[in-house]
Amino acid sequence: MIKNVFLRFLFLVPSICYDFIIILIQYEKMRRSRVMSMHWGIDTISVGNIVMGGGGKTPFTKFLFEQLNSKISKAKLIIATRGYKSKFEESGKLIKIFKKVVNYPTDSLKSKNWTASDIGDEPKLLLEHMRGFDSALLVGKRRSDLLFKLSTSKEIFSHIILDDGMQHTKIVRDFEIVLFDATMDFKNLKMFPRGYLRDRLQQLWRADLIVITKSQFTTAEDRSNWERKLFPYLRKEIPIIFCQYEMGAPLPALNLALDNTVENALNNQVKRKENFSDFMSHEWIVVSGLANNEFFLNMLQQMKIKIKKTLFYPDHFSFSQKKFIRDLGIQNFELSKILCTEKDVVKLREILDDSMLKNVFYVPLELKFLNVSEAAKCPAQLKGLFF
Repeated sequence: MIKNVFLRFLFLVPSICYDFIIILIQYEKMRRSRVMSMHWGIDTISVGNIVMGGGGKTPFTKFLFEQLNSKISKAKLIIATRGYKSKFEESGKLIKIFKKVVNYPTDSLKSKNWTASDIGDEPKLLLEHMRGFDSALLVGKRRSDLLFKLSTSKEIFSHIILDDGMQHTKIVRDFEIVLFDATMDFKNLKMFPRGYLRDRLQQLWRADLIVITKSQFTTAEDRSNWERKLFPYLRKEIPIIFCQYEMGAPLPALNLALDNTVENALNNQVKRKENFSDFMSHEWIVVSGLANNEFFLNMLQQMKIKIKKTLFYPDHFSFSQKKFIRDLGIQNFELSKILCTEKDVVKLREILDDSMLKNVFYVPLELKFLNVSEAAKCPAQLKGLFF
């Protein structure tokens, strides 16, 4: 007890200082945004959060991208993302381009097999899912600068999706979606380092929709507590929607690129109907490099998967073949079955040869509403995308 009180006191002063710095940053952003923020004349949707670590932003961005493409005829989408810890995080890069772009620097138009180290693991995952669509992926901290350069083309865009866009105030958005992880302890909704908040709860007044992900691990009481905690910070009639991630049948790592055709991207529900019998008969080495690795493990355990060993890595971890094989601690790679996340498989494909990848499988995740009543809460602007 004494130790806990001491630790709370120890982190109190840094937390107050961090809160004060955030207030100053937000004030400066608001001051600059009055003259510097830009709207590009097309619908802009921001997907973000106010906590450290993952709240499911990238899977939700992927879900939104697929929904827009399936529901809007001749959609031309831009996903603008940061590319955390990537080669182009600072300098920025246009990675996936429209089929016909004019007046844009020629070095960006060259065909290249971009790696996760080039553009980041999350943008690489998004890029795999954008295959076959008329779309663009912009990677870099200065997303407004990249959009300005892209605007020199004569293409007409239909939507911009800002991945992790809540703190990027230079771009005016039409719709702000804020995500929370349902498995997070309420006690941790304090400013860093006392808790996980990287932004103040008061910033939720900007939100047009709150999405609580991973809600399959919550009770009705938990969901009521989330609503009581967040509603005081929201504008009137802003909905809170509870969603869950469902696991599909495991897919071989070698087929990742082939799996993301337009047809499959628009019909992901087929994967839910596949036979799990072969999958269930094996013992698996589970590999995960997420902000919340326990979530992935809990989902596998919920499905009663036989787990031989777990290898957990930090979020955005950069794999090397030598270290990965050493961590596996196995004599014969070919006799092992490895199961990983969709985010990690894009990195493993870059360090393992085909003979090794034969035994690597990944589990696709699909976003679902917790129930039909949750979908009915959607604001009018997005309702057509979710039904």
